Amino acid sequence: MDSPLSSSYPDDTWRDLPLNSPYELAEMLEPTAIVDRFTGGGLAIGQPIRVGGFSGSWSQTLFRIDGVNVTDPTGSGTPLLFPELSWWRLVRVDSGTMALDTNAPGVSFDFQPRMPTARWAREVSGSTSHFFLTGNEGDTPPAPIARLNGWDQASILASGPLVPQKLGAVFGAAFSRASEYRRAETLPVDEHALAAFAHLVATPDDENQIRAVALVQRVEYPFDQGVPFGQPQASTADTSVHLQGVWERQRPRGSLWRAIGEYTRRQRTPDFDPTTGAVLERLVDGPVGPFAFLSPAATTSWTLGAAVDQSPARRVHALVAGADLTGGSSVASPAFGGTVGELVNGAPARLWVFRSPGTTSARHKHTFAGWVGDRMTLSPTLQFEAGLRIESWSGSADRALDGVTWWSWLPRASARWSPGGAWQAVVFGGYTRTTDRLLLDYLAVGDPAASTADVYRWQNTTPVPLSSAVRGPLVARVGPGTAGDAAFSAIDSNLRQPTSDEVAVGVELRPLSKLQVRVRGFARRVQNLLALVDYGAPVETAYSVFTVQDPGGDVLNPQDDRLVSVYNRLPASFGADRYVLTNQTGDDDTATYKALEISLRFETDRFLLFGGGAAGIAEGPAGSRGFGPIENDQATIGELGANPNAVTFARGRFFTDRAFTGKLAMVVKLPSEMRLGLIARYQDGQPFARMLILTLNQGAEAVRAFANGDSRFTFVGTLDARFQKRFVFGDRTLTLLADAYNVLNLSNSVEEDVAAGPNIRLSTAVQPPRSFHVGLRVGF
Repeated sequence: MDSPLSSSYPDDTWRDLPLNSPYELAEMLEPTAIVDRFTGGGLAIGQPIRVGGFSGSWSQTLFRIDGVNVTDPTGSGTPLLFPELSWWRLVRVDSGTMALDTNAPGVSFDFQPRMPTARWAREVSGSTSHFFLTGNEGDTPPAPIARLNGWDQASILASGPLVPQKLGAVFGAAFSRASEYRRAETLPVDEHALAAFAHLVATPDDENQIRAVALVQRVEYPFDQGVPFGQPQASTADTSVHLQGVWERQRPRGSLWRAIGEYTRRQRTPDFDPTTGAVLERLVDGPVGPFAFLSPAATTSWTLGAAVDQSPARRVHALVAGADLTGGSSVASPAFGGTVGELVNGAPARLWVFRSPGTTSARHKHTFAGWVGDRMTLSPTLQFEAGLRIESWSGSADRALDGVTWWSWLPRASARWSPGGAWQAVVFGGYTRTTDRLLLDYLAVGDPAASTADVYRWQNTTPVPLSSAVRGPLVARVGPGTAGDAAFSAIDSNLRQPTSDEVAVGVELRPLSKLQVRVRGFARRVQNLLALVDYGAPVETAYSVFTVQDPGGDVLNPQDDRLVSVYNRLPASFGADRYVLTNQTGDDDTATYKALEISLRFETDRFLLFGGGAAGIAEGPAGSRGFGPIENDQATIGELGANPNAVTFARGRFFTDRAFTGKLAMVVKLPSEMRLGLIARYQDGQPFARMLILTLNQGAEAVRAFANGDSRFTFVGTLDARFQKRFVFGDRTLTLLADAYNVLNLSNSVEEDVAAGPNIRLSTAVQPPRSFHVGLRVGF
């Protein structure tokens, strides 16, 4: 039984739309999906883009190819490789109430490869954007957060039989190259992706099918910390290899048997000079903690599994059962060692001196999952499914004293009722329990090979080069490594797995024969959230507290005026830090998600209209202070348990909460083999909190004046278009394409100065400007 929160996008739906990547598909078409950067018009090629939604953390998003997991096991929230859009015949998106064979407490993407055609067919395509076609900077500041400087793309796809009626193949190759400006930078940064793809399908008889996928890829994109290091042209290179096989046996009116195997490896190599040190602005560039992970690393995943589905054969009771065994590992070169200067609202705050043990870090995990369920057809109009999924997780870092072992029992139930009637109504609902996946980055805590840092006061009153920085007293010691002391950084032996309980209900209607309307409601509660707690410097004894008067989020309304608590660390506690990765406690240790989505699809021979809108609330304690995805997310292991100033107004609306979103696509088949495709998107602004900047014993600190979501950046609105004209020459075709992105050239604010004061809204970045692509597609 399909998930009540499932959407499918076949290639004949998005092929006529201005889309260049699966991330654009999620950003522009899926109502509940939120992407962490702008991807339209060729931006962010090959970059590790995070996708989340109203339904969960981006770190738990699941990516699969033909049902086989290709998600990065470290916790980046991305796949191990960047999928080229033209290679897939269908992209399925599930945002909740997952099937028994899936455990994803967030969004799930499944890419179904193109199937071989009965006779050989080939397609060559390309597009470009340079000079006047790219977006300009605008007449007045602020600058766009990103804007295109140049774009080139070329791909080839061939499909056909290798052995007639026995073995077919799809081969593909693609190259993309882009250049873009970021914010007010005067030099563009470059990125490119090169990939090859093969899909072999063998049908030895009418009952058996064997499918094999091979994918090789290399991408280069700007180094995430290039600006703080003063090296904006620095890059990161990812080289990935993926192999998988699927065997299915389907007898006529019989059970479906399935077996899978997969191996994926990615080598990530950042190319930068660490000896220069880095200086970052905490309010814009995010926390310093991720610098501990700046080293080349090889990440692998593998899967073995089997399943049976008796639904095609049984009318009343049908067995659904299966098991998977998966593994993931990360082997990283010696960790980053160097100095990072932390500015807070332009003022020198702290100097982080990272120290590397100089040894290779290896982290690994294994998962066993088994499931069994019963699909019951109780009547011609009523179906019910109930099942249980059991999972075992284990993981550790080499030579670490502590690891993680989790067992979970995950019940599922769903029902579908089709009472019929003039509108062909279908009512559906379901309950699912899921758990967060064990991420390899969690295992950095207590890893003897991970880096540590000594944090000092930065004594200079104005920013200076690190070579002239004056180091003050030691303020704190941070992990995630142990610095040779296993008690300094450890994982709680009783660590509980974050668990989600969710329910979904909905109704699907056909008011007209060509119109389908679906209304879906969803609610989820997540408990056992994680935090890295500093037991060596507890708030009760290591800090003094005072309050600051603030007018709150509504300056004109005195009813939300409040006293903001500020925590000043006592010098006697400096350097006494000891960390444990454990579960959050207290009244605000859960996250909740609620959403209502309305979608429609109207299709005639010459017209297609589809899309939807969503209203949702995603709230809970943010892992760190700030509005970015690695800060304002419940699954982030950040400052929440280690700095009490991160606790003040920590419970708010998450990064993926946009309150109201609407995405609508239209394709019109015009006379003379012409087509027009349009995508209109609206989403409320990103939630943020105004920050109070205070000078404390530990250096300058930012403290929220109110919760994230009590204020938002300006909404984002875009209108993108594709016009194409097709020419037919016998069995050959030539299609000319012209794409326009942000047709209305809106320049709404997407970031603000969060420390500007209660009466000031100062924009620091706007959405990307209008740009154009031109291209062609040749079929033969």
